[in-house]
Amino acid sequence: MSAGATGWLEKKSGGKDGKAKSKVLEKWDRRWFVLPAGGTELSYYKSDKAGATAAGSIDCAGAHVFLKEVKGQTFRFTVRAATRELKLRAPTAAAYQKWVDALTPIAAKVGDEDDMSVRPSTMANLWWKA
Repeated sequence: MSAGATGWLEKKSGGKDGKAKSKVLEKWDRRWFVLPAGGTELSYYKSDKAGATAAGSIDCAGAHVFLKEVKGQTFRFTVRAATRELKLRAPTAAAYQKWVDALTPIAAKVGDEDDMSVRPSTMANLWWKA
């Protein structure tokens, strides 16, 4: 069971509904992330104020979490689930570790490598056949 976590991360903006944006339009947005204790849904908000409406979420049950890149003290990582993928940046090693610790109990795989054989559309197709 996840102990949960909250905190600021940067989320890479991207296309919605399978429509990819050009690299020029991609940017990193600072968002407040919440993974409730015992929960599997990671939600993000534009504000950390109580009562704010979630800007989005991802169900992390069975997700793959992997470290993508380290630049100085910034840790870039990805949360890949059945229906979508979030590319995130933590500002410090401690912040990155906090999120890895929170996601490990609910994720199918946590590591330092991308499993290129598992993509959101592939995972969804496999789960529907099960």
